Amino acid sequence: MKELEEQYEKNQNNRLKRLIGYIKRFYDSLNYENFKSMGYPIGSGEIESAHKSVPQKRLKIPGATWSPNSINPMLDLRILRANDWWNEFWMQGWFTPN
Repeated sequence: MKELEEQYEKNQNNRLKRLIGYIKRFYDSLNYENFKSMGYPIGSGEIESAHKSVPQKRLKIPGATWSPNSINPMLDLRILRANDWWNEFWMQGWFTPN
């Protein structure tokens, strides 16, 4: 950060200013070694792959239309199933039918 801020003092430009602001805002999220040691993925590949197989697979069915009120609940259920939390969800009684 010190090097970036020194560079900004020499050459003030918007891109560098935005980068410094971004790093400061998300500094706690940039500790990759810590996240790797806990077994979390740090790349976007796994997330992009999951995005294709969980929400997009359902939302992009030919001819399907969606109401803004039904998209998030449907995605919630697909995420529960994708993470093998389906049975746990129903056993916890988190959902009560109308």
